[in-house]
Amino acid sequence: MKRADLLSGLFLAMAVALGAVREFLFVNLNYELDFLEHHRDRTYAHSMFRGWVHGWDASDLRLCKWLLSLGFMAAILSLTIAVARVRFGHHQYVGPLS
Repeated sequence: MKRADLLSGLFLAMAVALGAVREFLFVNLNYELDFLEHHRDRTYAHSMFRGWVHGWDASDLRLCKWLLSLGFMAAILSLTIAVARVRFGHHQYVGPLS
């Protein structure tokens, strides 16, 4: 198997894992925000996530949400550029991807 194929597969696996982590974080973040902002009697956020954000208020969660959004966008862009570099052998696509 070619090196480019192995690296592309690795980057794809990283993107899938990153997407799963993103989904978990944002779904639970939205549950917790809904709980705090609408004064619900229960939250549907995962107990592990609730442990991470225990004591945070809604403004802390919103800031976290923005920072995570920017971080995930940067990570996915980096993986996309890395795949373009591996598949095409140059950085010609960095401009259009950014």
